[in-house]
Amino acid sequence: MSKKKLRKKHTVKKRTPFWKKPFLQGVFLILLFICIVFYFFFLETYFYVADVRVKGVEWISQERLEQIREDHVKRDLFFTYSYSTFLVPLYKIEGEIKEDFYKVKSVDARRVFPDIIEIKIEEREPRVNWCEEDVCFKVDSEGVVFEEGKRGGIVFYKDSNAALGERVVSEEKIRFMEETAKLLSEIDIKTDSFYVRSKDRVDVLTVEGWSAYFLFSDNVERQIDNLNIILDQKIDDKSDLEYIDLRYGDAVYFR
Repeated sequence: MSKKKLRKKHTVKKRTPFWKKPFLQGVFLILLFICIVFYFFFLETYFYVADVRVKGVEWISQERLEQIREDHVKRDLFFTYSYSTFLVPLYKIEGEIKEDFYKVKSVDARRVFPDIIEIKIEEREPRVNWCEEDVCFKVDSEGVVFEEGKRGGIVFYKDSNAALGERVVSEEKIRFMEETAKLLSEIDIKTDSFYVRSKDRVDVLTVEGWSAYFLFSDNVERQIDNLNIILDQKIDDKSDLEYIDLRYGDAVYFR
C-alpha cells in the first residue's frame, strides 16, 4: 500500500485596510464630532451677536456700545472670524466699563441666548461730599470718590491724594458723620462741615462758627450727650465760643 504525502494547507489572511481599523474609525468619529460642535457654537450664525444692550443707565453713548462691539464681539478664529456669543469675553467688558466710568459701582455682563449681550450696570450713589478748598467731589457709601460735585449736604475736608475711583474715607467714618449731623440737628445745632484731622479725630464746624472735637472710636451718642450738657450748664453765650473738646470722655473742655 502506497503512502500518500500529505501537505499542510496554508490560508492567506486578507489584510484589513487601515481606514477600516476600529481605532482609526473611532478617531475619525471623534474629530467629526469636534468639528460639528465647533461649527455649531462658533460659526453658526444663529448664535451671532445681534445686539448689545445696557440696563440700569442711559448715559452710555451708542458710540461706546459700538466700540465694545468692535473690540469684543468680532473675534479672529484661525482662518476666519466669528461673532458668536460664546466667544465674547464678558469679564473684559465688565472690567473696561468699570475702568472707564468711575461712577459705575458694579457691572454684570451676560449672554441672553441666542444672540444678545446684556450689560447690567449699577451706579454709585452720592452719600457725602469731599472738598479740597473750592473743589468738591461726590463720595459713595463705600467711601469711593467717583465724580466732581458741589458743596452741599454732608461735606468733609481731609488731606488726601485720592483720585477718582479710589477710596478717600471708610464706610464707618461716613456713618459716623451722618449720625453726628443727625443727632446735632435734633438739638438745633446745624453742621457746616466735617474736618477729618487724623485716623481717630474729626472736628465738626457748626454754622454758628464754633467747632466740636469728636473721636471716631467713641460712642457718638455719648459724645453728643456730653456736648448738650456743657451747652446747657456751662455756656450761656455761644458768640465767643471757639471749640468744645469731647475727646476725653466725661472730661469736656471748651474755650
